Amino acid sequence: MKTQVIRRTMNSVYVWLALLLTVLFCLVQTSVVQAADHTPVQGAEALRSTLFDVQMALAGDATTAAATMATVEALPVEPWFVTLTEVAPTAAATVQQALTDAQTAVDNGDGPALAAARAQVWTALLSGAQSIVLQAVAQGDVTTAREWLLVREFRQATRFSRPNADATLALVALESGQISAEDAANAIRADLYDTYQARLTEALRNLASADEQGFALRRAEHAASAQGYFAILQPAYLEQRQAMATDALRADLAALTAATLANASTAELQAQLATVSAALDGFRAAPLLPAEQAQRAGQLLRFLNLVGVEYGRGVRNGEVTSDLEIREAVTFFTGARAAFDDLRD
Repeated sequence: MKTQVIRRTMNSVYVWLALLLTVLFCLVQTSVVQAADHTPVQGAEALRSTLFDVQMALAGDATTAAATMATVEALPVEPWFVTLTEVAPTAAATVQQALTDAQTAVDNGDGPALAAARAQVWTALLSGAQSIVLQAVAQGDVTTAREWLLVREFRQATRFSRPNADATLALVALESGQISAEDAANAIRADLYDTYQARLTEALRNLASADEQGFALRRAEHAASAQGYFAILQPAYLEQRQAMATDALRADLAALTAATLANASTAELQAQLATVSAALDGFRAAPLLPAEQAQRAGQLLRFLNLVGVEYGRGVRNGEVTSDLEIREAVTFFTGARAAFDDLRD
């Protein structure tokens, strides 16, 4: 009797173990399928998020950082990255090299180097996505273009400016036959160039700010971001400034990133930033049309006037009396500076 009970008990245990193993197997298979089914934007954002998690863990838990970093090993076989490798091999190679640099940074516990590698991965993905979109447009493949156009950034939006949707609208017009593939490509390129030039300007400005505050990680990340954004804009710069100037600026930006990783002094960084800024002076990857110039000029004058108005409402006798009005003044100043940056370039 006892033997039968034991046997029945053991059989139940085996059944439950079999069920458990089946469930685990299904979960593993599901995760593999989900990884394989990543759309380009899902895959790119997942990689970006993973590297951010590695950065957060590295400061206090090297083991977790290493384990999280190991999860990107399957990247080369994911369908979306295979497409990137086939269509934009230079961008894919940059991603792979940056991931190697990230692994080295994790092994060495080097936070700034990891921050720079993260930025290089992301900007290379943006560059590759742009290449795929433009090639798809040339081939009349709106579906692929629309899928990869999601792997992009936008200009910083405020209450007074909205993200540019020209690239998306160009695909809609191309699909309906309203414009040619060439016109669509020009609109998409102008939209993305406008965005990434604004991001380049922000990265250089944020680099100076991070250096003043002694933020080593941010300093390295902003420098590498600036380097990556310029790589996207490089064809336009080459067309306007020729090869010698382009090579010089590319080298200056690489040196700027290296300087942040070498913990260069503020004086050294300021000198290098001045060199880079001088090389970018007067350059605009996507020149503004006359109507756009007039619009930016109007924004500049209007927003500058409102800065003084809001500041005057929020300060009395040298003391802040209304935080809301000061925040409004800052918002208008940000808008005015963005308009000025566009007109200056």
